[in-house]
Amino acid sequence: MGKIKKMISIVGIIGMMVLGFLFISPLQNASAADMGRFTTQWGTKTIGTVWASGDKTIWINGVNRYHKDGTGPIKPANVGAIQVRLCTAGTNSCTSWKSFTETYSWPYYNGNARFTGMRGAYYNVQITDAWENYYFTYTWSI
Repeated sequence: MGKIKKMISIVGIIGMMVLGFLFISPLQNASAADMGRFTTQWGTKTIGTVWASGDKTIWINGVNRYHKDGTGPIKPANVGAIQVRLCTAGTNSCTSWKSFTETYSWPYYNGNARFTGMRGAYYNVQITDAWENYYFTYTWSI
């Protein structure tokens, strides 16, 4: 009888670990504050994946603008030149591009873009800037 109780306990612990991994791990991934520093190049770049359900705001922080030759940073950063969209990881259907709204908190240029009414899914975050002669550096978060 003691072996059966021990086996049930072990199976229960393993089951709770699996449930924790399935339900808590995606939440921790989606709430990571700083997703890393990135640099735009002329064109589109996928910078990460997020879980979105309902409304989701993407933030870019500490934005700097540089000439392609590397001189800069140039002020103001012109955060509105950077656009973002969300593409479902499974079907690759995308939202329309949204320009970031600039928020300035001395000495940093920041921005955000809000997506509303998202269906619960994982989305690839794609960033672009159409300024051929410049590039931007920033960190992003949700």
